[in-house]
Formats: sequence, structure tokens, C-alpha cells
Amino acid sequence: MLITYTISAFGPSWQPVTEACVSPNSIKLGRYYKIFSHPDLEAILHRKIGLGAKDLYLLGIALLSHFIDNFALDYPPHIDIPNLNQEKLDALLAYIAQPMSALRKHARQTHVVDVNYPYLFNPLQAYPLIRERYAGRGFLLAPIPTFLLRRFTEGIYYEIFQEGGFAAAFGEAFQSYVGEAIHRANANGSFTVYPAVEYWVGRDRKDTVDWIVADHTAMLFIECKTKRLQLKAKTEIHSTEALEEQLDKLADFLLQLYRTIRDYRDGHYPHMAYDPHRKLYPVALTLEEWFAFGPKIIDEVDRRLQSKLVEHGLNPAWLQQMPYSIVAASDMEPLLQVVVRVGIDPVMAQKTVRPEPWQWVMGAFLWHRFLTEYRDTHNFFPEVWNEITVNL
Repeated sequence: MLITYTISAFGPSWQPVTEACVSPNSIKLGRYYKIFSHPDLEAILHRKIGLGAKDLYLLGIALLSHFIDNFALDYPPHIDIPNLNQEKLDALLAYIAQPMSALRKHARQTHVVDVNYPYLFNPLQAYPLIRERYAGRGFLLAPIPTFLLRRFTEGIYYEIFQEGGFAAAFGEAFQSYVGEAIHRANANGSFTVYPAVEYWVGRDRKDTVDWIVADHTAMLFIECKTKRLQLKAKTEIHSTEALEEQLDKLADFLLQLYRTIRDYRDGHYPHMAYDPHRKLYPVALTLEEWFAFGPKIIDEVDRRLQSKLVEHGLNPAWLQQMPYSIVAASDMEPLLQVVVRVGIDPVMAQKTVRPEPWQWVMGAFLWHRFLTEYRDTHNFFPEVWNEITVNL
């Protein structure tokens, strides 16, 4: 158990649980740990922050375990966790902790009173821990522990995204994670899985789609995208300019999919022949949720994509013949587990019916149409907990 004001073992909230009742937080932790522990990305993490993925997540989980049940932590604390020390804690705190005075100053600088007021950026999202002193003692405070979880999962991105080589390493790490998830879903051999390979069209060197998952009913053409939806696009009410720019990028992601599908149909893929009788479903797989649902957003993406298809000499009828889906990584693992039981086409043929449920997010669709199978899905990476905490 945690002892107040001491970083020690993890409290009951973070004990491993059975796969059948694994919490979303555990799955999210596993996903981001798998990505940030990829060798190329971890090297950048170590260079920038001074911590490897294991130390980062061990510290993050220990702090979060403490602040779930306690508002304050003595600083400097007594650290009773093997391989962690004050130096490593301070390396992390340099990026996630600020004194109250600095947070207040940041809040005043970004404060506005207009229609966007409810969506103002909270400085606690960047600095979820507050450094304070009282009666000659130092403390760390965590007013909103959820912000701490986000900070050392998806939020660590903002510390390293400008580092040299980050974009390639981040893309490779995400693609590798997706591939491992596909192979774990395919434990019984129901799928044929094709990773990306290079090919040539004349003098142009190209790469196939990131992953192809095929069964006897259909194929998923999966393209992995780490690009994030910008905060301004999610929160700006006065103007839709930022949102429109992001939707155009989403349409570009999908255009890339259909362009490589053209090469597949033209026989340029070296590792698989074109099969005109097997259905094909393009999937733009995003690491973060793009909130691409509902008639206004999806219809706007669709309109832009149709225009881009025509501009690049592609058949806009492909949108009906090979309907696309936009899927967040959080919905990918359950999707793979459902289609391995039901089949790709029985699931995707229902999902891509216009206007609904084509306009739904994948998780909502699976919950509504395949509830029994969805409830049986589990965490693909339950061993991550043991990997992080192996020496405890």
C-alpha cells in the first residue's frame, strides 16, 4: 500500500486485473508504453528528458497511484522503489511540475471571456503537478490526477516532437505497435497479414499500405497516421477555419489510401496479386481520436475527398465500392478481436452503411451491433505491467 507522502509500491487501484475486466487506463498505458519503448523513439525520449520509457512509466504510475488517494506528496519524498531515485524524479518534474505562481501567470495570459471560454487550455494539462511550500516544507500537489495520466501517456509527445528524427521514429513505432496488435489478434491464424513493402511504378519508388489484413470474406487496407487533431480545431467557435484545415488533412490521409489501392488494382503490389472478387475496406488508423463522426464532419470529409479523387484521376465511385473508415487506435484492438470471430466483411459491411452507422465512431458501432463479441474483448498487452514493474 502507499504510505502518505512516500513514493513506494502501487496502491490497489493499480494492481493487475484479469483480462476480462481490464480498465481502459491499463490499455492506454500499455499502448503508449509499447510505442515509446520502441528503440528509435526511446532514444529520443532519453536524449530529451533523460529517462527511458520504463523509468518514465514507473514514475508516472507511482505518482498517479499516490495521488489517487492522497492530495499531497512530501518533496523531496522518500523513494522506496528499486531503480528510481531523486535524480530521475527531478528529470520528470522539470517537465510536468510548476509552482502555483507560474501556473496563475500562465492562466492570466491565456484567459479570455468569449464563446470559447469553456474550452480554454488549462495550464494543469501541461503541468499537472504543483510545487508548493508550507511551514518550511516542500510539497507536490495534483488537483486533477487524470491530467497526470494524460501527461505521461499522449502528453509526452509535446516534449519530444520537435527533436531530430522524431517524425520517422514516431511513425515507425506506431506502425510496429499496430502490427503487433494484428498478430496477437491473429493467434488462431484466421487472417493473412501483409506488412508494408516497397514497390516501383516506373521510376517512382513507393511503399504499399502499412498493413493488409485479409480473411476469406474481405480485406482491410490499414494506413497508420500519428498526426493529431489540433486543439484550435476542437475548440474554436467563432471561426471554422482551423477545423476545415484539419478536415482537409484527414481527406488527404484517405486520398493516400485510395492512391495506393489504385496501384494494388493495377498489379504493382509485389507481395499480393489483385483479387477483383474480394471486398476491400480502406481504414485510416489514427493514434489519437479525431472525433470524426456525425453528418456535418463526415459529410464534409467525404465532399473534400471526392473532389481530391477526381483531381488525381481516381474514380469517386470507389467511395461506395470500397467505403473507408476512420478508426482511432483505442477502437482498433476491439475491432480486430470482433472481426477475427465474425469475419471482416460481416462487420465492415454493416459499419459502412450510409448514412448510419457509417457516421458513427467504430467503438460505438461495435457496442451497438456486436455487443456480445465486444464485451469479450481483452487487453492485447497484459504483460506490460510486469515489464514495467519487474523489479518491484
